[in-house]
Amino acid sequence: MLGKLLSIATVGSTFANVALLRRFLSGVTGVVALVVVSAIMGCVILVAGLAAAYFGLIHYGLDPYAAALTIAVFMLLIMGLLIGLTAVRLRHLRELPYHDMYQELPSLSRVAGITDAFLDGLLNPVSSRRK
Repeated sequence: MLGKLLSIATVGSTFANVALLRRFLSGVTGVVALVVVSAIMGCVILVAGLAAAYFGLIHYGLDPYAAALTIAVFMLLIMGLLIGLTAVRLRHLRELPYHDMYQELPSLSRVAGITDAFLDGLLNPVSSRRK
């Protein structure tokens, strides 16, 4: 994972113009902010819709417990769909083709290999030490 981040940082550091890099990062920050605000607004609309559905079920004569159970099942289906989409996206990110990036920057494979070896040694220390 850190190797990917290091790869992205290395590619980003090859920009010839620092102003271009700043504009790029400014644009990325703007997009991330819009995504966060859109996600919050989507959650608000979803909660309002589920509350309206709950009160609509009660208004049309459904028992409050049955209405709550119906809405809970619907929420679990939505959560399952979102978790499935997230898992697919994470799997897709893990399968990014490294060789294309390594062909573009030959020194990147060495840096990523050293970083991965360092993290492996840091996270998985040898249990028996030589005396």
